[in-house]
Amino acid sequence: MAWPDDDETDYGTGILTKSQRDYLLGNSDIESGSAHERTVRSRIRERLSSSLRDMNMIYACAQRRDLKKITEEEDFETHDIQIAFQLYIEILVANFGGSLESIEENVFTDEIERILNGALSTVYINRGWKVDDGDVSINFSTESPPEETDDLEALTDDELIQAFTMGAVNREDFFDEFSDREDLGSDE
Repeated sequence: MAWPDDDETDYGTGILTKSQRDYLLGNSDIESGSAHERTVRSRIRERLSSSLRDMNMIYACAQRRDLKKITEEEDFETHDIQIAFQLYIEILVANFGGSLESIEENVFTDEIERILNGALSTVYINRGWKVDDGDVSINFSTESPPEETDDLEALTDDELIQAFTMGAVNREDFFDEFSDREDLGSDE
């Protein structure tokens, strides 16, 4: 998955400030491990937490015509929607104690199915549809996470992204390797 050009981070007020977006993309001069970096990361967490509550309030309280207008005016990419889902799934993992390994088999996917069934039913009902029965079914298999390595060039694009996401590769090394690759995420 390639990230948009740097100039696409200046799109106005949102959850993050422009400087926070630049930090997350590795385009800032904030020293790794500094008090300034800890402050920036703390503020990002606070904004994200508040924004999730705001999103719930907006969906529950905003007029449907305003929500519809957002989807008509914006051209959201599928990966934008996937990332939003990923964030909510991470919150669900935290609600289960923070470790997928400790969750009883099928309990986690059963809960995701229940949530998606409820969400889809609500979306249809809000649009005037009658919902008799919904059935979302999730089946997938997993492999163990990649082992730590100092040879980042040996990792596939997906393994590099996963290693960074898991914290197995530090930010500076990830962005150095990221910038050396032309089409990150194209080995799918």
